[in-house]
Amino acid sequence: MKFLVINTPKEIMFTLPPTTLRQLMEATHAWTNQQKQAGTISEIYVIPEWRRTVVISEAESAEAMAQRATEVPLGGFMNTEIYPLADFNECGPVLRSTQTICRKKFEFAIEQDSCASQLLANLDRARM
Repeated sequence: MKFLVINTPKEIMFTLPPTTLRQLMEATHAWTNQQKQAGTISEIYVIPEWRRTVVISEAESAEAMAQRATEVPLGGFMNTEIYPLADFNECGPVLRSTQTICRKKFEFAIEQDSCASQLLANLDRARM
């Protein structure tokens, strides 16, 4: 399974003594390279302006991914978000059916709300 992992430093990280922070950063860098060599991390990027790292990672399950996130040396000083990913082409039919359901629900909601219905009618007239 693929996962998107986004790490953001907690403010407390910047209160660490510089030598401690450097050691943790070096250990995290080494750990990350080991994970890349093992094939569990396929890509990693940094968004400097936002102080974030973005990782595409592989794991057997969400639980295994969450466990791995606890192994990052700087992990205790980071907020970590983990999102499962699905192949875009494999999800096409699901996305289309979801869009159809959402459109039907939206149209029904508009029909039930006279103010929204009137607003849409005015927008349609303005487009002509």
